Amino acid sequence: MKTKRARDAARLVAACVAWEGSGVARAAAFNGLVSLEIRGITDAADKEAPENFDHNLPIAMGNLFWLLEALPTGET
Repeated sequence: MKTKRARDAARLVAACVAWEGSGVARAAAFNGLVSLEIRGITDAADKEAPENFDHNLPIAMGNLFWLLEALPTGET
């Protein structure tokens, strides 16, 4: 029997999942706050992960920087 996570990932055709932030999102929503979780994917969690991580980390951090620079600040 598949877990709910496995069923959700299959249904959504997900390349990855990030369940850890759900607690933060729920707590924020409960308190009337908004939240945003940003993840950088550096590898496929397979046997090549160590090599891919070293290669992809600078790319992921560059993409993160670009994204953060593009987000509105809320300042007027």
